[in-house]
Amino acid sequence: MSICSVWIDKDDSGRNLVTEGNLATRPSNHPISPYLSKAAKKQVKKHPTALHHLAKTSGINPDTFEKINATRLRPGTDPGISTLIADTKEESIEWDKANFKSGTRIYTDGSGYQDTIGAAAILFQDGIRTSELRYQLGPAKSFTVFEGELTGIILGLHLLRTRRPANLSIDNQATILTLRKNKPQSAQYLIDEIKKITLKIQKKALQNQEQGAQQRQQTTSLTWVAGHMNSEGNEAVDKLAKEAAEFGSSEQQLLPAFLRRQLPKGLSACLQQIAQLTKENNEKWWKQSRRYSRTKTIDPDLPAPSYIKATNGLNRRQISVLTQMRTGHNSLNKHLHRIKRADSPRCPHCPNAYEDATHVLFRCWKYATQRHQLALTLKRKAYSIQHLLSNRSAIRHTLNFLNKTGRFRATYGDISAELIDDNK
Repeated sequence: MSICSVWIDKDDSGRNLVTEGNLATRPSNHPISPYLSKAAKKQVKKHPTALHHLAKTSGINPDTFEKINATRLRPGTDPGISTLIADTKEESIEWDKANFKSGTRIYTDGSGYQDTIGAAAILFQDGIRTSELRYQLGPAKSFTVFEGELTGIILGLHLLRTRRPANLSIDNQATILTLRKNKPQSAQYLIDEIKKITLKIQKKALQNQEQGAQQRQQTTSLTWVAGHMNSEGNEAVDKLAKEAAEFGSSEQQLLPAFLRRQLPKGLSACLQQIAQLTKENNEKWWKQSRRYSRTKTIDPDLPAPSYIKATNGLNRRQISVLTQMRTGHNSLNKHLHRIKRADSPRCPHCPNAYEDATHVLFRCWKYATQRHQLALTLKRKAYSIQHLLSNRSAIRHTLNFLNKTGRFRATYGDISAELIDDNK
């Protein structure tokens, strides 16, 4: 990305944070990296560039962020890791209990507790707890539980030391699946460290085999064990990970050299923070809007995406009619008269009443028969405007009611909707 191609909007802090966060993960050999670092350290008084604006509005220091390289291991490189994921939780627990008291077993976990991320690992030898390590990554706004899971694996591999390859039990399938991939991604530096350690373990095992040691060749294996299902090892490491988040890391000299320094902030945590900030700003803006007091009676969940999910499967004409009924900007006489497109705001069938969405849905005598059919289907909820215009299954009955009245047929034609089965 060239400097000139960075688009800046001073009023859109969320977009600036995303752009700056992505740029901050560029490695030192990337052309834009030195310019971004320089712009973040010092602002210029005259002629600031787009990078200066990004650094100022986002407040991100690229030197504290993780770096994501374009390439990782060579294609076809064997990382020395095998994985095992059972089809069901019950099968994973049965396997865990059957193998718990045989050989070297390591349980690792990452946990978010009190807005802090912690990681832990415990080594069991023939079912006996022999050693453990814990590590506190930092606040949840800078790290994710996923990074905690990966850090736990690094702690577990460090507990192996000179031991032969062993099994690591993890309660997160996404972590295991990630280690199978070779694509650049967030927390890449942790994944690379794990593969680096396992390659060393595998290399040492091969050397021992060549020297005639009575040891068969094997690789470090990662096994999924379902969490919170009475696995002794998993329950113990989960508790230890929470202790790491609350009380801090083990003694520094016990930790691997890789973890004796502050880890860089993760891109995923930054993006999650931006999403949360954007959501809070949207809610604040919406509650200050003039339309909030009127719309909250129809859809109190706004600005949540519930309406988008509720209208999934409807065509454009149907969604247009529903949206117009919710906002009041429709082809009924009250709104048309307000924009000077109708001579009178009154209903053509009820001269003493204004024709708006509430009148058409609940009061107009012209549509009494269609309204009675709607009430037979929806019972009491047929007289709730919130249910009729927001509920996923009810809005289809509402569309069929409006279609039978013929009030919108001249503009939209047939707007009948196919009913859905709530039990599916």
